[in-house]
Amino acid sequence: MNSITFSYSQEDVKKAFELHFLKKFPIRSRLMLIMGMVVLGASLVLFVFPVEAYPNMQWLFLLMGIFYIGFYFYRKRVMVNLAMKNPTIKDMSSMTIQDDSIKFAGEKGESEIPWAAFKDTLEDDYSVLLYLSKQNFFILPKRYFNQEQLTIIRSALQVSNEG
Repeated sequence: MNSITFSYSQEDVKKAFELHFLKKFPIRSRLMLIMGMVVLGASLVLFVFPVEAYPNMQWLFLLMGIFYIGFYFYRKRVMVNLAMKNPTIKDMSSMTIQDDSIKFAGEKGESEIPWAAFKDTLEDDYSVLLYLSKQNFFILPKRYFNQEQLTIIRSALQVSNEG
């Protein structure tokens, strides 16, 4: 039984959410950005080929494109800030890795989750995300784990998914 004491930094949560949205929702997570680029492109076309009936339309499209792109980046920042205020993330202080489960503990209490409850995982250089459902996941910042602990986690998840 390995016990790891840690706390989430804003950078940990930001990287985890980037991984989540880029891998789980690659198009939908970038839709505002894509839409902003399309509208900006349309405004540039309208600057080159203005429509006489609507002389200010290119400015409207330009402002809409800037708004969409700005909103994309603003939304990402707000989501990370909201996650940091979530009691599960804010008050998490320790984790215990067991053969059949993983235990998360913090100021508000603790929860023990069997490995079989995790439906999916995502992993990159910074974190491992353990999914209970499509949107509900636990963040394991890799900087707190050594290679042996990561191997134990991977093998426990693999065994539970096979069984």
